[in-house]
Formats: sequence, structure tokens, C-alpha cells
Amino acid sequence: CQASNSRLSPGRPSGSFAVVFTFLRALRFILHVQIPRARSPEVQRRELKTGLQLDLYRACGRPRGTVIVVHGMSPLGIEDPRLHGLCHAIAAAGYQVLAPQFPAIAALKIRSAEIAI
Repeated sequence: CQASNSRLSPGRPSGSFAVVFTFLRALRFILHVQIPRARSPEVQRRELKTGLQLDLYRACGRPRGTVIVVHGMSPLGIEDPRLHGLCHAIAAAGYQVLAPQFPAIAALKIRSAEIAI
């Protein structure tokens, strides 16, 4: 294979080092999921003007980006401990997490009105 003429992003590894770098970042995330931390990310419950409730998990330090996590068809919705664990792990890995509560999905009902934007 020949190298392309595309510009590399500054600060981004390339070649075989990029594979190792990506693997190490994935490993870090997996460890955050598996190992409880003494210092957990700050969580805030918010209600938007539309009435939508969401939990905001703040990253420790400056966030790398934002991840939106939608709960599955579980009666617990955003109160599901599995969802809390996932959101904490994502926030501990450096991302801000938004987890909105969808009452109809938590009630195990999905109608076209629930998914229309």
C-alpha cells in the first residue's frame, strides 16, 4: 500500500503506533467499566423546558467530547444500575455523558410519536 496524501491530524498517532494507541484507549475504557473507582464523576439530574429529564455525568477534567446514552426498554430507565455503571465509565474515560429519560420506552411502549423528531 502507498501512503495517501491526506493530512494527518496533529497529535494523532499514525501507522502501527495508531493501532497500539487505539488498543490502549479501549483497554482504559474497559478497565473503567470493570473496576469501581473511589473518585466517581459528578452526576446532575436536570429537567429541560420541554419536560425531558436527563442525567448529566461530568468528566473528570476537561471533556474530550459528549456521548448521549439512551436507556433500553427497562422499567428503571435512567435509574438502571447497569446504565449508571456504563455512564460512569464513559465519564471516567474523559467524556461528558447525557442520559435522557424516555418514559414511554421505560414503560416498554414505543410509538411513532416517541421517535419522531
